[in-house]
Amino acid sequence: MKLRKIAKSRDKRISRSKKIGLAPGSVIYTGLKNKRDLKIDLIQYDSESFEEFKLKTTQECLSAVVPGKVNWFIIDGLNHVSEIESIGLKSNMILLDIEDLVNIAQRPTVSFGEDYLKVIFKLLSYDTAQELVSEHLSMVLIKESLIIFHESDEPVFGSVKDRIKTGQGRIRSRGSDYLMFALMDYIVDHYFQLTESLTEKVELLEDQIFKGDDQESITNDIQLLKKEVVRIRRVVNPLLDIIGRIVRLEGDLISDPTKVFLKDLQDHVSQVVESVEMNREMIWGLMDMHMTLISNKM
Repeated sequence: MKLRKIAKSRDKRISRSKKIGLAPGSVIYTGLKNKRDLKIDLIQYDSESFEEFKLKTTQECLSAVVPGKVNWFIIDGLNHVSEIESIGLKSNMILLDIEDLVNIAQRPTVSFGEDYLKVIFKLLSYDTAQELVSEHLSMVLIKESLIIFHESDEPVFGSVKDRIKTGQGRIRSRGSDYLMFALMDYIVDHYFQLTESLTEKVELLEDQIFKGDDQESITNDIQLLKKEVVRIRRVVNPLLDIIGRIVRLEGDLISDPTKVFLKDLQDHVSQVVESVEMNREMIWGLMDMHMTLISNKM
């Protein structure tokens, strides 16, 4: 089994260095996709209607909001800092929260404003070369609207869009808070797929150790898997606290029916965390087993 190197640490150092010496609340894009075009999609719906629009600037976003409908904005292009800062300020967000929207080094977290909720996620997936890819994604929930900020190279939330368009399930009859839950559920489902792929890698590596395959290659693969599982834990583990804090939120941003679904989602996250921890223990066990076999051969 050949595992490619995980994201280059040098790239991470470059992105983090952009923040050194700046005052808190400085809205600086810390990613590397500096030539990305700004794309803004707007999906508006209620139980009776569905419409989809392309917007040119973030200035159009809040003026396009239709009361009584769910207004879902999908903003692609975190490098367009001035546009993102503008919509953040118009949504009454504080600069510290706007800063997190474009800071790709920010870990998953949740924060609450006077009339908004902001959640930071990481979209995790394996590419065709089985390399772990992480994409920064933010959700901002305000009354009757949900704003998504991302820079993923792949289309995001396609299945959720299809459900809204075709009127499948309960999503068309619920508010923007339920849409936020549906997107979070989508992300957690992908974490399940990720942990299944991780388990397959661990099991394959275990078979290779027993077969006595190339020792140096196995040692490198174990080290790469250890780094991989650390990255996954950093992304997945905070979700338990994030969802718990959202469920305990008072006010009318999150309805009681949606909190019921969020509590169920929290249970799903617990299962993902348990799977990640199980794989972590197996990887450490494989390292001990591998070193023991090498010692016995010597």
